[in-house]
Amino acid sequence: MKLHGYHKSSATLRVIIALELKKLDYEVIAVNLKTNEQGDMLVPILEDKDKIMTQSLSIIEYLDEWYTHLGTAQRKRFLPIYIPEKIKVRELAHIIACDIHPIDNLRVLKYLQNNFNITEDEKIEWYHHWIHKGFRKIEEHLSRDSKFCVGNKITLADIVLVPQVFDVKEHKCSLKQYPNIMKVYKNCLKIKEFKKAEKIFKKGF
Repeated sequence: MKLHGYHKSSATLRVIIALELKKLDYEVIAVNLKTNEQGDMLVPILEDKDKIMTQSLSIIEYLDEWYTHLGTAQRKRFLPIYIPEKIKVRELAHIIACDIHPIDNLRVLKYLQNNFNITEDEKIEWYHHWIHKGFRKIEEHLSRDSKFCVGNKITLADIVLVPQVFDVKEHKCSLKQYPNIMKVYKNCLKIKEFKKAEKIFKKGF
């Protein structure tokens, strides 16, 4: 498998965490979104034999279903079997991937600066506004008694949340008011696959 991605992209890091948790072999092809190497500024892209896939959540569900079915990956599933829990996992993942990330990612922030002449302070205000709006919603969904987003096992929700927190921390956005999010984040970083993603985010591939 070949993964085209940018080390600062939370969407790319979601897929890396999933690949690592599934113990699958892959090659990373680095794309620098800041130098516009990829015109649409959209990553990740996963090549798997004759298949080319985009959209991180679709890629992760593909890895979870296809490779677990083949028996060539770790059998830990990213989506619970129990339907109410599965719905909650997808809901949390989609709050981040669909509500928060699209309006705070690099190409949107660059567009605002280049086409609306916003200042650096206004860009930061925009970013913080939408992060807090989304994170308040996530915080309400999380339980004080659970180790991870939904229960005590890693799910898709954790895989999506942790890279978003990497990005938020880099933008100096305070997370003190989100104890449940930070508890999940710290618990995930005790796991080597998440720790590897953090290292990539900070230092590159």
